[in-house]
Amino acid sequence: MDMFPQTAHVESIALFTRKKWVLIYDNIRWNFNFNRKDKSMTVFNRNNNLLSNYKKDIQFFDSPFPHIIIENCLHQDDYDKMKYSFPEESVFLNSGQKVNSSLSTIKFFDMLNNKEISSVNPIFFDFFNYHTSYEFLFEVVKIFNAEVNKRGVKYKEIYEMSKFKDYEDLKKYLEVVNISKKSPSINTNHSPLKNSSIRGVHLDRSKNIFGALFYFKDDIDKDNGGDLELYSWKNKLDFYKKFYFSDPVDVKHVNLVKNIKYDANKIVIFLNSIDSLHAVTDRKINAPIRKYLYLSSDSVNTDVVNKSNIVTKICHKLQNIFTKFS
Repeated sequence: MDMFPQTAHVESIALFTRKKWVLIYDNIRWNFNFNRKDKSMTVFNRNNNLLSNYKKDIQFFDSPFPHIIIENCLHQDDYDKMKYSFPEESVFLNSGQKVNSSLSTIKFFDMLNNKEISSVNPIFFDFFNYHTSYEFLFEVVKIFNAEVNKRGVKYKEIYEMSKFKDYEDLKKYLEVVNISKKSPSINTNHSPLKNSSIRGVHLDRSKNIFGALFYFKDDIDKDNGGDLELYSWKNKLDFYKKFYFSDPVDVKHVNLVKNIKYDANKIVIFLNSIDSLHAVTDRKINAPIRKYLYLSSDSVNTDVVNKSNIVTKICHKLQNIFTKFS
């Protein structure tokens, strides 16, 4: 009997175990050295972040709405540190979330202000500190503004923010118009009791300027769904988009355009608009927990996306009256 395959398997397990213990040691060292008061950035910065591997010619897409897809976006060592220190379910429970619900969330705002969830590994504080910074936002704005301008499209908020020469000037402007940083979060989707959709076709919040999904994935998670789907409206007139809008949107009003696989160390960033329809595919029964980080910038005072107007509101009221008496 050939023993080499078994030996190779044992060696691979040993290598994995050594790697995990090195990461555990690093995490202990992180916890000892990390200064919570100044939230000093020790890993993620302008030269090492989610956009460091961005290639504009192959990773920007404008259909069905502007979005970026970057695979292997973080250096593998940084991704592994985060992967192996992803919060346990008990941490989500301490944050006030129902762990047995389909979605559990730890918001970055709560991480900074809730001592009950202070056990979240410092690398996540470091990650969010940089990726919610004005410096990172400025990079996102520059990329999207340059690409949509090529296509003769203008997104008001992105265009206004792109006028500044550097992120310090952008910061002064945003402190006046009031951009929120409370939305970024650590998230998990739990295994369904039956094959079910995590989220139907929908739009993000009306005040959301852009959204980003950064995926983590367990090694044993193979072909279990949870992919991101992008849709377009069947009727392109603005009135019909607002008239047919609901949450979720009825699939008879939309077309599936693109499927983006749920893969480890992948980031998807998209601009929010009335056209930014997306959904998450069904997860199989007993599938591993689906893990991801959510990033966004929100306008506090004004809606970025108007999902209805006075005409569509009147039409909906009339429709409800006719339905009631028919």
